[in-house]
Amino acid sequence: MKKNRSIKKIVVFAPNKPFFGAMLVQLPFYANLIQNYPDAEITIFSPVNHSQFFIKLGFAHKHKIYKRKKYLSNILLPLRKLKPDIVINLRRKSEILDLCILLSGAKERYGFENWTYKNPVPFNVYKYIALNYLELAYSMPLEKKVGLEVINTIQDKAVIKIDTTKKHICFMPGGGEGEYKRWGVNNFCNLALTLLKSHNDLLFVFILGDQEKSMIETIKEKLPEKNYLIQLNSDVSDIVKLTKSSVVTVANDCGPSHLSQMSGANYIGLWGYKEEDSPFHKIREWHLPRDNAFIITASEDKKDIKTISPETVSLIIEGRFLGKNN
Repeated sequence: MKKNRSIKKIVVFAPNKPFFGAMLVQLPFYANLIQNYPDAEITIFSPVNHSQFFIKLGFAHKHKIYKRKKYLSNILLPLRKLKPDIVINLRRKSEILDLCILLSGAKERYGFENWTYKNPVPFNVYKYIALNYLELAYSMPLEKKVGLEVINTIQDKAVIKIDTTKKHICFMPGGGEGEYKRWGVNNFCNLALTLLKSHNDLLFVFILGDQEKSMIETIKEKLPEKNYLIQLNSDVSDIVKLTKSSVVTVANDCGPSHLSQMSGANYIGLWGYKEEDSPFHKIREWHLPRDNAFIITASEDKKDIKTISPETVSLIIEGRFLGKNN
């Protein structure tokens, strides 16, 4: 660890997607930095302010927002002034940014698919994106390699009080990128009602954000009060605890779903088409294949995610997670 303790400043160029899920899949990468470079100050450079999230969680120390124009004055000069020991680029295919990093003065540079970097890492579009970030971390001289399982340590900070002896199922009906991603609150409620016919003691935990507030009234109208719990704007530690202790999590392609996926919890992901665009090229990058993780897509002829029937989802839950042997 002596070599790593001599590293005082690390700069990370974060991806520029302003979505919660795009942040969450970076968490295991930052966990490797924190654990292997305990004396280093980690500064995130990003064109969006969402990377403040990592500072709140204690995975980084500073955040600098840069404008995408005038790279010399907005990136290179501040970067050189900082005098980082290590610069890491989580972004792909940005030749101007690669050049700025080359001229940064950093002794060690790490990134994807470019000669600028030491041990450049190929980006595999057929692999879950968090694993690509981990491969980049592993190209560094780490004494301790941390995997996706680090997500489970986050639940140690959970404050939510829930009787985990009572069987509960987590629902994640969000999808900030657009309506085409959302199965719909009515489908989630109808799934709950279908399952309650055979399991009347189940509790359904709806994990919602501000964009899903309008769903609350429908949930209250359709479900018995004793069978649902609404979690609005939950902390990531609470979400991990809820999903890890649940029978299964059912989710659209949304930010919180990645906490369930990376933690290894039982999981069902729902996908539809964006107009004529097949979801399968996105699934390979944003779904983590596991024995206890399933994907259900809309049929090719119907395409709309809302055409996936609650009964179809119920059959998988009954057969895989609520059966006699489970």
